[in-house]
Amino acid sequence: MGIDWQVLLVLAQPDAKALSAEPAFKPSRKTALSRQQFVKDQALLACYHVTKRGLEALEHLNLLETRLSAKELLTILTLIREIPKPK
Repeated sequence: MGIDWQVLLVLAQPDAKALSAEPAFKPSRKTALSRQQFVKDQALLACYHVTKRGLEALEHLNLLETRLSAKELLTILTLIREIPKPK
């Protein structure tokens, strides 16, 4: 999928951010447009119960220099949801 696993780790476990360096690049215009199209698809978001918090998590994916499909974005959200919450 071409995903930066370091970024995915920080999305799943925000405490891990202290262990990683912040990327020094800006997301491309194509990547930003892909995410905007996903966010505007209200029917898709409702079908998969995407919350505001989920959309905020996807905002961090803008750090990736790759264009992700709606299917890939939904897969990432599903993986994040299934991570056990700390007690």
